[in-house]
Amino acid sequence: MSHGVTLYTDIIEVNPPLWFWAAIPVVDLARLLGVSSYHVLIPSVLALDVVALLLVRTLCRDLQSGGLIVLGFPVITLLAFLDVFGQREHLTLIAIVPYLVLVARRADGLAASRTISILCGLLAAFGLALKPHFLLVPVALEILLLVRTRRLPFRPENVALAASLVAYALSVLLFARAY
Repeated sequence: MSHGVTLYTDIIEVNPPLWFWAAIPVVDLARLLGVSSYHVLIPSVLALDVVALLLVRTLCRDLQSGGLIVLGFPVITLLAFLDVFGQREHLTLIAIVPYLVLVARRADGLAASRTISILCGLLAAFGLALKPHFLLVPVALEILLLVRTRRLPFRPENVALAASLVAYALSVLLFARAY
C-alpha cells in the first residue's frame, strides 16, 4: 500500500481495512529506522498493552481482587498469545479487556470517571473494528447489564464505542469501498 497498491483491488484480502491502516505507521517507522517491521510491532503492541493495563489498574484500584486482575493482565494479554503476537485476535483482546472490567464495575454498581469510561470505549472500538464479529460480546454484556441494573446503556463508554464504530464504518465506505 505504501507503494501505491490499492487494498481490496490489487490486494485481495478478507481482513478489515483497519488492520492495514494500523500497520502503515508501523511499516513507515520501521522503514525510517531501517529495521524490520516486527521490531517496531513489538514495542507498539507493548505500548497498547501498557495503555490497557493502566486503564485496568485504574478501574481495579478499589476492588478487592483488583491486584490479582492487574497482575494477571500481562499474563493473559502477552504470555498467553506468544504464537499469535500482534495478530488481530491478540490486539482485540488487549483492547477490549478494560471495557470488560468497566462493565463488571457497572454490574456491581461502581462508578468510573467519564474520561476513563470514554478511553475504555475508544480502545474497545479499535479492537472490535479489527474483529467485527466479536461485537456480540459487548452486546451480550450490555443486555445482561440492562437486565441486572434496569438502566439504559447510554453511558460514556458506549457512546464512545458506538460513535467510533460508526465513524470507522463511514471511513470504510469512503476509503475502502471495495471491502
